[in-house]
Formats: sequence, C-alpha cells, structure tokens
Amino acid sequence: MTCTTIILVKKITCVSRLFFVFLILVACNQQSAKHPVLKYYPSENVFEDGYVSKYYRHYYPKNKDARASTEITYSKFRKEGKRIFIERFNAGFDLVGTTELLVSGSEILVEKLVDIRRTDTIDIEIITPVRSRWDGGTIEPYILRYMFGEKYYRYTEQQLDVYDTLIDGKPGKILLMDAAYTEEDSEEQTNKFTDKSIYLAGLGFYASSSMNENYKLEVELIEQMSVVEFERRADHNKHRIAWIDPDNTLDPSEEFNICGPDQFIADYYNSTPDGRYLHGKRAMLDTVFQNLDESKLLEQNGMLIFRFVVNCEGKAGRFIVDGYDFMYQPIQFEQETIEHLHSILKKLEDWRPVVIDAEPRDAYFYVNFKIENGKITDILP
Repeated sequence: MTCTTIILVKKITCVSRLFFVFLILVACNQQSAKHPVLKYYPSENVFEDGYVSKYYRHYYPKNKDARASTEITYSKFRKEGKRIFIERFNAGFDLVGTTELLVSGSEILVEKLVDIRRTDTIDIEIITPVRSRWDGGTIEPYILRYMFGEKYYRYTEQQLDVYDTLIDGKPGKILLMDAAYTEEDSEEQTNKFTDKSIYLAGLGFYASSSMNENYKLEVELIEQMSVVEFERRADHNKHRIAWIDPDNTLDPSEEFNICGPDQFIADYYNSTPDGRYLHGKRAMLDTVFQNLDESKLLEQNGMLIFRFVVNCEGKAGRFIVDGYDFMYQPIQFEQETIEHLHSILKKLEDWRPVVIDAEPRDAYFYVNFKIENGKITDILP
C-alpha cells in the first residue's frame, strides 16, 4: 500500500485521525527522499506503480572501417518494499531479460538475473551479489557465472568510485566500474572495459558509457512513460514504433514520394556509413543558426524532436513532431515554435540516404532540439 492509498483510506474515518495520517504521509515521503539509493529514482508512488524508460543504445567502433549502430531498448521498473524488479525489452517489445534487485541501506544486491535469447531462458549464477555501494564504501567484486555456447564464462565487476553530480538542475549519482569477461577454462579475458553509469533524482537510470580498446557503448534516456502507455505501444498490431502516418504530418499536402513500401522503411543508422545530412553536422548547424529567430522560441524549455523520412533520393518529408520536458514527460510546444523550426529543417535539402545491400533505401531520421529558456543549447544527433 502506497502512502497515497493510506491517506485516502484514513480520510473517511474521523477528523481526529487526519493529523496522524498526514504525519504518516510526510514521514514516508521524507524517508524516500533521504534514502541513499531510492532518492535517485522516481517518487514512491510512481516507482510502486511502475514506469518504463526508453533508451538509445549507441555502439561506436574505434575501427573507422567498422559499422556504428544505434538500437532502441526499453526497461520497465517497479518497486515492492526493498526490492526492484526490472524487465528489459528490445525495440520490437520482446522481453529479453529480467533482473531482481534488493536495496539494503546504501547497497544494491542482485538476487536474480535472467537472459532470454530467442526461445531460451538462461538463469545466470550469481557468485557474489553486491553490485554497488552508493555511500562510497568499499565492496568485494560483483561476480556472475554463465554458459555461452559450450563454454563457461565469468563476468567480474569492481566498483572504483561513486560521486555526486548535477545535470539539468537535477542531483545525481555517478558510479564508476571496471569490468571483464573471462573464459573459465583458459582464464583468458575476452573483454575488459570501464563503465560510468548515471542516476538522476526523479528519473532513475539516466545514462551510461562503456569503453574498451575496440569500441565505445553509450546508453541515453530519451523518454519515460507509464506502464499503461508502454503496453498500448507494444500492442500496436499494425506498424512498428517508428512508423509515420503520411496523412498526419506537418506538411500533409506536400508531394513526397518514397521509393518502396512503408514496411520496408529502414532507420538512419542501418547502413555504413549512416544516413545523415550530406554536407555534415557543421553545415547543418550553420543553416539552423543562420535562419533562427530566437524570439519564436518563446522562452520555452524542453526537447522538440522532429521525425521524418528521407527517401532513396535523399529528399526529406513526412515531418512530425514530439515534445518532452527535461523529466522526459510529453509536453506541447507552441505552434509558432514548431512552424519556425520546421521551416528551417526544410531548407536542409541534401541528405545522404541509407544504403543497404548496395541499394539506396527510404529511412526514418530525427533531429532533436534541446531548448533552455528560449535558446537552443544542443541539436542531436
């Protein structure tokens, strides 16, 4: 029973009890806000009801001839008492793993870890369960054991440091780790890397960066939603999540043709090199800021994301827009702002299309404007 539920139940008893109930509610909120771990997650009520975070997972190989890639993942979080339950999903909303955590003071212990690979469910043996300690104290290495193919491997992770941070005005915690995979029979390390994970108050797991001698892997939060909204999207039945309805765009009357069927539209990162603005990021930024009228940003705050299609000829169309605040909740930007930035994006006429199997293809693209106090502070990707 959440704190909110307690106060609703007690309100119908008698007036003399209302003050007592208020104390319960305040104590519960203060306890969560002061907890060394839970204060870096969403509020008690949100956490107990459950929420879903959507992430981009960027893979950057250090070999320039190798292929970079980006994928979408989802994680569903829910707390019961001192336990945190996590379900992990791929871009197609298929369940790919589960984790059960125990929060004990300033420590997080892993109680159960399962990977789902196609039709196989793999229970991973937890040798030492304490994965992190948020007060800066020392801990023993966190060790897992699992089978891959016909060989056994160990995953070993050692917390190096933990410290406070502040991002977009929100307090956070950064955890630094050294990690390695070791093949048991030969004791050969197959992958050794460092990892930095960031948690922010009100958001939970926010971002991470892992690096070894061959690649860099970055994870970034791009949206949070209720479990109900996640289940609605997962039950879309008709189109994958990136689909853009050609009859419901910012420019529905525009003549814009794609080269193949809708179901074959790829994503901008599905080729080597990636699809992108032909003249480079610097030229794109120059066009944006040379044509920008900051007065049309109207002192707004948030992330204004334009999604669109670039066809096989490198032409852009089917623009739609989504807005989010810095807590990754949907917001509505002023129409004047949307129309102004849309008109600037339309000036970017030369795009490099995605190429798959030596053939140019239609693909989904996006441009994300981060706006703070009426000024553009970042443009992604």
